[in-house]
Amino acid sequence: MRGFCTFALAVLLVGNAFSQPLQPDHFEEALNPQVNVSGATRGGVLVSALEGPESLETLIVRVPPETKASQLCLALVTRDGRYQGRMEFSLPPNADDFVELTYPTQFRQQLLEANEPYLAVLAGLSVDCDADETVYIPTAWERPEALSEIQLIINAGNLDAHVAVPSFDGGERRFKCKRIATSPTIAFNRICTIELAEDLNLLGTEIRRDDFFGNPLPPVAMPIAF
Repeated sequence: MRGFCTFALAVLLVGNAFSQPLQPDHFEEALNPQVNVSGATRGGVLVSALEGPESLETLIVRVPPETKASQLCLALVTRDGRYQGRMEFSLPPNADDFVELTYPTQFRQQLLEANEPYLAVLAGLSVDCDADETVYIPTAWERPEALSEIQLIINAGNLDAHVAVPSFDGGERRFKCKRIATSPTIAFNRICTIELAEDLNLLGTEIRRDDFFGNPLPPVAMPIAF
């Protein structure tokens, strides 16, 4: 894992050419007129989250070559919580590092009109998309030329939050989560940027929050395969 991370950071990502985009085995989506309930803490793991998509015809995920997972599970949500989607894909054997996914949304125009960051994508690897154990992977709107950072999109409500990532030498690095100024922020309200480094063990990533009295709440595990 550590050697692979070093390789990913050192090399421009211009390698494997895309094959045909994968088609979802399962796809569902809904656009509700109003949502008043806040979302879950985990919102998404994205590359260049603030740049926004151009077409939304496809998405791209970064799949680690050592994965044993057979299913790719995506949950999508807009900042205002009105749109939610779910996609499931079967991963082909020996998939490329970057896998292109077809995104057959019927709400493309509405999703492209909003101010960024608006659409969050939480992509996970699992043996079964209904299973509890999931390892998350970054999603991008287009293939990046290089990877130096990823963004976690989270919902912390009115609580202070940061992301903690252990290092292989036993230490830990913390990354602040900035509040998203653009309203409404019902499904997610903070963006946390992790600066990638070869000594970080992203599988141990946690979202940490403090209550209104400054006391730490139980951490939310966010294992990221990279």
